[in-house]
Amino acid sequence: MISLKSISITGAYRKKNDDRVSHFENDDFLVALVCDGMGGHLHGDIAAEETAKIFTNQFSKNFSYISFQETSLW
Repeated sequence: MISLKSISITGAYRKKNDDRVSHFENDDFLVALVCDGMGGHLHGDIAAEETAKIFTNQFSKNFSYISFQETSLW
């Protein structure tokens, strides 16, 4: 069993943190995702947030039933 925790710290130059982290896991594997929010760009935080949500949702819908052994066939 893997215990997962995450932390993302605001850097020295920006007032907000645009980065996002997410993960998906089933009984056989864990997918961890880090999205760089492109700090300083307009809506970089939204881009990172949406990317994290979409990837996590797609993995949970499409890969929740796949075992580790099946991934070796990829």
